[in-house]
Formats: sequence, structure tokens, C-alpha cells
Amino acid sequence: MSELRRRVFILGLAFLFSLLLSSLENTVFFVVLAKDIMQNQLLAIGMIFLHNVLVVSMILLGMSFYVGLVVAGFFKREKYSYIVLEYPQAFAIVFTVMILFLSILRGCNLIYGKVNLRSIT
Repeated sequence: MSELRRRVFILGLAFLFSLLLSSLENTVFFVVLAKDIMQNQLLAIGMIFLHNVLVVSMILLGMSFYVGLVVAGFFKREKYSYIVLEYPQAFAIVFTVMILFLSILRGCNLIYGKVNLRSIT
């Protein structure tokens, strides 16, 4: 196995492991801790910030894995496999907007127990 393919394989395993850990973290965050966190709003803000940092790290790891797959030649027949490599700014903007929007919805869900769209606007 070449060094590039080995690196892609290790990135894939790390990404899969991170997905499993983030699923566990998300379950603990919203099921177990959601009621206790709201007693201390500073702790809630810190937890949301920490969660967003983990999400950004997961996106970076996933994008590195995808770029490794493309560069290693796993998508030779695909027509649009290089689009992420050609327009990285567009994908970065989309992911940033998505993370910010979901963070606002998550914060409203923790504070109000539901998403109140009037409070967001």
C-alpha cells in the first residue's frame, strides 16, 4: 500500500471514530445534560462553543479525508470529484453559515425547549 493510500485510510478511520464520538457526545449533551446545563447559562454557552469547535474540527477532518481520496485517485471516473478542490472558499462559506445557523437553533432549543423562530429574528 502506498504512503498516500495509507494516509487516506488512517484519515478515514480517524473520521469514522470522530463520527462515533460526536454521536455519543451529542446524545449526552442533549439527553442527559440539557436540563442540568440550563441552571448555569455560562456553562451552557461554554458547552455550545465547545460543541461548535468539535463540529468545525470534524468538518476539517472530513474535508481532508475527501481531498485525500480525490488526490489518491479513488474517484477517477467521477465528473465532479475535483469541485471541492477548485472552489474551497464556497464550501467554507456554506459550512460556516450552516454551523452558525444550527448553533442558533440549538441555543434556542436549549433555552426555550423548542425553536421559536420569532425570537431568532
